[in-house]
Amino acid sequence: MAWSQCASCGETFTSLTGFDRHQDWDYKRRPMLICREPSSIGMIQRNNGMWSIPLDADSRNRVSKMRAETTPAGT
Repeated sequence: MAWSQCASCGETFTSLTGFDRHQDWDYKRRPMLICREPSSIGMIQRNNGMWSIPLDADSRNRVSKMRAETTPAGT
């Protein structure tokens, strides 16, 4: 599984999307980068300490369908 760790705050994310969401960049501001607290933007912390974006119902259905299509028959 791929993961991303923020060099600024040290938090680890299960996806690049989550990593990108937690960073607030504004080149006109000092400091330019502000790391948002992951829980404040709706992310959840997994048992392994990594932060992830919770799946919505549509995403869960797509994942279930993909798993069903890739699971060999009879298993």
